[in-house]
Amino acid sequence: MVYVQHGQVIISSFSI
Repeated sequence: MVYVQHGQVIISSFSI
């Protein structure tokens, strides 16, 4: 999952 937070690109990958 890639999303922008406070102008910073965050990439989070985890198993659900």
